[in-house]
Amino acid sequence: MARRIRLTSEASIKLQDALLWYDDQEIGLGNAFFQASGNSFEKIAEDPERHPEVGRGFRRLVMQQFPYAVFYEFDNDEIIVVSIFNCSRDPQIGKERIKQL
Repeated sequence: MARRIRLTSEASIKLQDALLWYDDQEIGLGNAFFQASGNSFEKIAEDPERHPEVGRGFRRLVMQQFPYAVFYEFDNDEIIVVSIFNCSRDPQIGKERIKQL
């Protein structure tokens, strides 16, 4: 059974920032990123335990088409996307962010 997905305000902002950035790079690229994000959310919803645990109950799915990772946690009813992280950035930033959650 697929669970409902909810994005935190931080994850929503990161998603929107990435969409805008990709749209500035090339027309239609933001839409492609949005589509890839949706596909990632569907994969997570189908089997949230499939992706590796990265500490304190958080899991990570690395997107295939774009250099982003989706960090999430879940329970029986809901998947909460806590961050969408640009993997091109310093990975230490992502580790520190997860520690803060």
